[in-house]
Amino acid sequence: MLKHKRVFLPLCLVLVFALLSISVFAVASSNPTPDPDPDAFYITECTTYGDVLEHFYPDEYASLTSDVKAAYDSQYILGKNDDHTFTRTITATDGPDDPYSAWFETSTTGVYSDPTAKAKGPDILVSLVSKAESSSEGEIRAQSFLEATSPCPQMTTLIIVYDNTSKVEKTFYDSDSNTNSLEMDETVEDLESGMEYRVTCTATVTFPAGYVPPVATRGGVHYITVK
Repeated sequence: MLKHKRVFLPLCLVLVFALLSISVFAVASSNPTPDPDPDAFYITECTTYGDVLEHFYPDEYASLTSDVKAAYDSQYILGKNDDHTFTRTITATDGPDDPYSAWFETSTTGVYSDPTAKAKGPDILVSLVSKAESSSEGEIRAQSFLEATSPCPQMTTLIIVYDNTSKVEKTFYDSDSNTNSLEMDETVEDLESGMEYRVTCTATVTFPAGYVPPVATRGGVHYITVK
């Protein structure tokens, strides 16, 4: 009799395990995890702005100076940066009037490296102002305004729109030489209503020779729920 009990107990455990496995499989089958889009670009914790720029704009990335490339390559999109002043997070509720909009502003200053030099130039103040809003159904409008108090050899701006799975929906890039301003105003359509998207804007400014830092990088992230 004891021998039958010893055999019966393992059989019961096997049956219970099998039933639990079937139940778990059934629940997983009823709530399948969507497969990643094989043709899409996904941002990971190791993805930098340089990675995105090189993927979507390879020719423009290749034409950048080594200092600007280094600035883009050293900044992680998902917040691994050591410089906590680089990125501020702004939610849609921060907008003063429109609950679907938010403004972001950050600035930095280029200083002439040798204050005793006869050719000393004035300090150059750089400001980046960006906005992301969803005022129309299925759309996000992204704007950026990059300005400097004196002309600079190069200015660049990169805007990335990605969803809550970190899939990139759209990117926009622009650059100009020997200028003191660079503006972008872009719209992304056919987005999912009610879904929260991230709109990150980053910019670089190459200061004239003799200024430090040689390249300044500023940026910010907006969290926008699409109407």
